[in-house]
Amino acid sequence: MGAVYTDFSIWDTHRTQSPWLLFHDSPRMADIIGSYMLIYEQGGYLPKWQLANGATHCMFGSHGAATLGDFIVKN
Repeated sequence: MGAVYTDFSIWDTHRTQSPWLLFHDSPRMADIIGSYMLIYEQGGYLPKWQLANGATHCMFGSHGAATLGDFIVKN
């Protein structure tokens, strides 16, 4: 893994920016997915909407899971 990303606002980006990055900058998207997995390994949850590098637990659904699934299917 290259860069590590934090403080995701996946609710805002999972429908447009993430699919675009997957096709146009797949190494960056791989780093983002790697960062999701690092958050899961260290915190026990996929990111939804973080604030100050921690979980807010205020979003319904799992936008991280949707982004991860899209990455798996398209990559």
